Amino acid sequence: MKTRTILVFLLVIALGMTACKSHKKNSGDTKSISGMTNDSIPSIKVDPNLEITADHDPFTIDTVTLSGDILSITVSYSGGCKEHQFDLAFNGMYKKSMPVQAAIFLLHENNGDACRALLTKTYRFNIKSIRNPANGPGTVILTLQGWKERITYTY
Repeated sequence: MKTRTILVFLLVIALGMTACKSHKKNSGDTKSISGMTNDSIPSIKVDPNLEITADHDPFTIDTVTLSGDILSITVSYSGGCKEHQFDLAFNGMYKKSMPVQAAIFLLHENNGDACRALLTKTYRFNIKSIRNPANGPGTVILTLQGWKERITYTY
């Protein structure tokens, strides 16, 4: 019995070691989870003239995750007959605090879709352009309208 246990243990270790190959660092493109390069993921729109009104198409934010410079937002909305457009926007204004804070907004355009199917989709945005130019490497605390938790973006 002891020999069998030791053999199983050694087999598990051997399999684990062969699965852990060293990967060559990719110079240039950085791949995201979906296989897209960070350059092909839409960037947050920085617009100092951004005006947020209550007149927008409804949606619910289900989850928010941040991995490096990529912010993933899963949303639910009604539709199904036309293509919907989601954009992430920032007005370029930082709140004075330590660390600085920035409010960001997810904008939804349903293009007149009156269908009622409940759709859930994850959108990814490159938020590199929201980095605070005044402090080099650092942290920005993001508040996303419609999401209760703050998002800590460290770069």
